Amino acid sequence: MVNWQELEYLESTGTQYIDTGLIADSDTDLYVDYFDFGIANTVLLGARGSGWSDRSYVIMAQVSMYLDYGSIRTILSGNNRPTTNQRHIIEFISGKLYVDGALKASPGGTFVTPYSQILFGLQGNSGPAVSMKTRIYRVIYKKNGSVLRYYIAAKDGNGVVCMYEAVSGTFYYNAGTGVFTGGPKLADHSASSGIDQCTFLKGVAVGRQLKGWATAGAGRDINRDLLSMRVYNAYSDGRWAGPFPAGNSSYAIPYREGSAFLPDWTRPFHIHTKVKFDAIPSGNDRSFIYGTAVSNEYFRNPSIEIRNNYHFFFGFSTTGTGWPVQLDIGGTQNPDDNLPIVANRAYELDLAWDGAVVTASVFDGTARVTKTAANSTPHYRSASYPFCWGNNALTTDDSDNHTIIDLDHTWIKVDGAVVWGAR
Repeated sequence: MVNWQELEYLESTGTQYIDTGLIADSDTDLYVDYFDFGIANTVLLGARGSGWSDRSYVIMAQVSMYLDYGSIRTILSGNNRPTTNQRHIIEFISGKLYVDGALKASPGGTFVTPYSQILFGLQGNSGPAVSMKTRIYRVIYKKNGSVLRYYIAAKDGNGVVCMYEAVSGTFYYNAGTGVFTGGPKLADHSASSGIDQCTFLKGVAVGRQLKGWATAGAGRDINRDLLSMRVYNAYSDGRWAGPFPAGNSSYAIPYREGSAFLPDWTRPFHIHTKVKFDAIPSGNDRSFIYGTAVSNEYFRNPSIEIRNNYHFFFGFSTTGTGWPVQLDIGGTQNPDDNLPIVANRAYELDLAWDGAVVTASVFDGTARVTKTAANSTPHYRSASYPFCWGNNALTTDDSDNHTIIDLDHTWIKVDGAVVWGAR
C-alpha cells in the first residue's frame, strides 16, 4: 500500500512535461479539463510529425486556439475562442472537436501520430517542445469506448507532484526540468492501484462529463464533472439517448474500481441527490430516480421513484422477494406531509442507513419531511442487481418525463465518507 493524494490540478512553469507513451490515432478520443491562461506559445498536449498538418493530435491554447487533428487545423479566435482565465473542457470524439460541449469542427480523416502524446507540450520530429505556464485538471484518452489512460493530478507517497494514471495504477513523473506545482488536495488514497472506494474517480469512463443541473433528454448533453458512470443507451459520440429515465436500458451505474456500487448493509451509508422534473408522471407512469427494482416493485437495492403526483416512494428489499419496505413522502397520496410534488421545483432527497434504522427525507427548499423504518431482517444485496441512477432494464411501466439531477449536490457516502459523487 502506498498512500497518495489526489490534487485538483497540475501546473507547469514552462519546463515540465509528461510523456504518456500513448500513440494516438484517428480512433482515439480525448477529454481534457484545463485552465486557459491565454498565454502565447501554450500547448496543452499532443504529438505530430514535421508540422501541424503532419499526423497531428495537438491542442494549443494560445492567443488564438489551435486544434490540430490529422492534417486539419481548426483555429478558434475572437468570440469563438474559449474565454481566457477560465476553466474549460476540450474533447476529440470520433473525429469531431468539442469545446465545453459545443461542436467546433468535424475534421475526420484517418491517421496515426508518429510519436507518443505528451502533456504540457507536444512531441514532434524535433523532440519534445514544452509549453508556457499550463494548468491541467485531468486528461482521459479512450478508444472504442474503453479508457486507455486516465490522468489525475497527484502527489505520490514521497510527496512528489505528478500525474496518477488510474487504469494501470501508475504514477507518471516530470520528464523535463524543474518541478510541477500541485493544486489543493481533493482526497487521500491508500493504494497505488485503483482509487480508494471510488470507481474511476472524477470524470467519465463512457459518456460525456457531468455537472450542475443536467437534463439528460433526447439530444441533450450532460456537461461536467462527476465520479465515473457506465452509461447505457447512449449515442456513439457519448451523448445520452434519453429521456432519462425513459424505457428500458436508459440508466447509469456508478462504478468503483471496475465493480458496480452495492450498498453494504453492514456499514452505515447515506445517499443524497437533488432533483426536479420538467413534468410530473401521469396515470400509472413512474420515473425512477435511482436504485434497482424488478417487476411488481421488488426493490433489490435502496430505490426512489416518483409516480404521477402521488408520492416519493422510498423502498428496499430484505429478502430479494416479496414486497419491499416502503416509505412514502409527499404528494396527493400523503396530504398530511404538506409536501406537494410539482414540476420544476427542486427536491433534495436523502436515504440513510445507520445499521438499524432506514431514514428517508425530502426537502423542497421550504419544508422537510422525514420518515424512518426499523428492520432487523438482513437486507438484500446482490451483484446481479447493481445500484443505478435512472431506470434499470428490469422495469417496463416507466415515464417519458425528464428527471433533472443537480450533480453538484449528488453523492453516496459510506461510513461518513464520499465514495461516489460530488465532494
